[in-house]
Amino acid sequence: MRVFLVEDDCAVAASLAALLAGWGYDCRHFGSGEAFLDWDKDPPACILLDVRLPGLDGLGVLRAYRQKDAHTPIIVMTGHGDVSMAVDALKHGAQDFIEKPF
Repeated sequence: MRVFLVEDDCAVAASLAALLAGWGYDCRHFGSGEAFLDWDKDPPACILLDVRLPGLDGLGVLRAYRQKDAHTPIIVMTGHGDVSMAVDALKHGAQDFIEKPF
């Protein structure tokens, strides 16, 4: 099962990718929302999406991705969240909103 990880912090991305690989998941990392949105091959089973990204932020990525795929589960994660951000993410189709550190 392939999981896409959209995270600009390389250390966090490497740690999450190692964790996911240990559980048997194939992980593909994207360092920006634009790089993720430009990918048009091999859709994922799930997406882990950081809020703070260079360029288009994670909530913008969530909204844009939902225009082309309404079904893939997306988990939004952030180290700087609040209730209104969580509500916005869930309202736009995120399955969950989790805070870092995990």
